[in-house]
Amino acid sequence: MKKKKKKRWSSASFYDLNLAIDGLSPTLKSSLVTTALQLGYSGIALNHVIKGAMSSSSDLCSISSVNLSAIASDNGSEIVRSAHFHREVLHGVVGTENASGSLGTDKRRGFFRQYRRLTLVVDNAMQAASLNPANPLLKSYDIVAIRPLEQRVFEQACGHLEVSQLLFYRDEFYSSLIF
Repeated sequence: MKKKKKKRWSSASFYDLNLAIDGLSPTLKSSLVTTALQLGYSGIALNHVIKGAMSSSSDLCSISSVNLSAIASDNGSEIVRSAHFHREVLHGVVGTENASGSLGTDKRRGFFRQYRRLTLVVDNAMQAASLNPANPLLKSYDIVAIRPLEQRVFEQACGHLEVSQLLFYRDEFYSSLIF
């Protein structure tokens, strides 16, 4: 009697941690998330950008996740099959399995995670000071990124701020750095 090969999952996961959603309609936002899901991504981060200091409760996170169940029911099993196929290719699954199943909730295949990300664009140390761990506005986001526009803010971010990501844009930033 032949032994069945046990499925092995690689530990690799693919995420798009910068899905810009400011100004997008709910339909377009849903379409972007669906595309990431179909391509086999393990998750995405819906990104909100604030320029300058965070100050008021209007900066509190209001990003809502896309309802994956609604996507699956509206578009039938084609999206589910595509998502499972690409995950199997990307994650190195050994063996085959039918592609029916739930979208983003099957623990064997992994969850599709939707994070809420804040990118704070700062050009002086006073604006960067709002990025302290006690700030309740920051706690409403899953990922906090800073995009410094000056050398001093970059040094402050590297030495003293607690952020998830430090972003650089070649044309705007590298020309002014001295390192």
